Amino acid sequence: MPKFGTVIKGIYASDSNPRQYGFYVETIIRDGRMNRGKFYRCTDGNGDFWEYPISATEIIAEVSNEREI
Repeated sequence: MPKFGTVIKGIYASDSNPRQYGFYVETIIRDGRMNRGKFYRCTDGNGDFWEYPISATEIIAEVSNEREI
């Protein structure tokens, strides 16, 4: 599972789609009749949020918790 701030790519989004890449925020699990399953909520860092099904994503860059001194 990605960490907060990990760069996520939507594999079905076109190259011209501004939501193709985003920063991971949280994992959402939906129950019910429609749109059930696990989703990653992403952001562009400017207040815009969207969700991708986990199966439609690719992790691009992992975030490290280590700081450089």
